Amino acid sequence: MYPNQPAFTNVALNTRSTLQVPIYPASLAKVVLDFGAGAFSAANIPEVNVKIGSRYIVGAIPAAVLQSVNQYNGGTNDATKLEINFFDRAAADPKWKEMGAIDLPSLNDNVFVEVVNTATAGTPTLNALVFYSARQLQDKAKPNDQAIVKIKYETLPATGSTKVTWTPKYNGAKIKRVHFRTPTNGNIQKVEVKRNSTLVHDNLTAAQNSYHLSTLGKIPQANFYHLDFVADGIMQNYLDTADAQALEFNVYLNTVEQVIAVVEMYDVPYNN
Repeated sequence: MYPNQPAFTNVALNTRSTLQVPIYPASLAKVVLDFGAGAFSAANIPEVNVKIGSRYIVGAIPAAVLQSVNQYNGGTNDATKLEINFFDRAAADPKWKEMGAIDLPSLNDNVFVEVVNTATAGTPTLNALVFYSARQLQDKAKPNDQAIVKIKYETLPATGSTKVTWTPKYNGAKIKRVHFRTPTNGNIQKVEVKRNSTLVHDNLTAAQNSYHLSTLGKIPQANFYHLDFVADGIMQNYLDTADAQALEFNVYLNTVEQVIAVVEMYDVPYNN
């Protein structure tokens, strides 16, 4: 991968900073936000997003939540930096590692990274390390000829019950992982997933699920239940929504509480 250091605009306290990703004959593989030793940290950044034009492909997601997802996936725990990955270091097959990188020349729009901070004191510092890899497509390819990584941040419907049912429609996307989170650690008892009424994840308890993932080198995080279809590094095991007339996630809680989901997926750029 080839690094570049473009500058954010409007870097100030309690505001939104924006970076327009420079376009080269390459693919966007990773963006690292570098907060330095200034006023910013994951704790006071309630929103990070990446957009193609006006279309969100990452977030909007709190920095602390994304940091936890990265640590689950083996990322470095560094309070001064935050990675936004469009590749997957866990892929067993090398050709899948950079599968989700964004072929920039083929897009119809620019790519933007936005960071919202609530800091009220200190010196604001925000830099970006942008890493590029080889092009995923050839010249004259159409934008949707590629599959890119997207990270969706979803708030599940409040049901007033300890069983929360969520029926998203992702229109052909390939789901790698769903990270369910509650404000209280240990509140998620178990998760069940049905695709066209067929069980594809059968009520593993949080303890059983964490044990299984730990044996595969994953690092389960506090407050999360990690539903990982590709935990063994075989990326073709993703949950395919292309022919899913019905997709149902049931999250069982100890006590009624808000549930969010961070969804890692492969998808074409101009979808979802």
